[in-house]
Amino acid sequence: MRIGADKGTTNEINLKNLYPTATIITYDDTPFAFAALRNGNVQAITQDGPKLVGLLANVPDKDQYEVPAFTISNDYMAAAAPKGETALVNVVNETLLDLEKTGKAEKIYNKWFGPDSKTPLPRLFKIGDKQ
Repeated sequence: MRIGADKGTTNEINLKNLYPTATIITYDDTPFAFAALRNGNVQAITQDGPKLVGLLANVPDKDQYEVPAFTISNDYMAAAAPKGETALVNVVNETLLDLEKTGKAEKIYNKWFGPDSKTPLPRLFKIGDKQ
């Protein structure tokens, strides 16, 4: 199997570890990997789900592709703040946790990626989970 990945990413590293018999083809950026998938040069590509969904939303043959509900890694997303800005970091963290607790985070996610969106993507996380 030939799988495309962005060059130098954790996706590339994880693919090599999880699928040692696969041929990993690296690309400078996800749109190049996606073009290779559409042209039949690779059989699959890997990338963060929202980025794949964004690419799929803009192609006429999106029904020919799927973003399966599984992950090959548990990479965390983060926001950066200037060093020493603990008050700001605390407000951001508390706000995110509150959004999850009240169900607002799920509503926001569903607006953009839920079952009724242009290209649905299952939500495989909760804010604050230690995976």
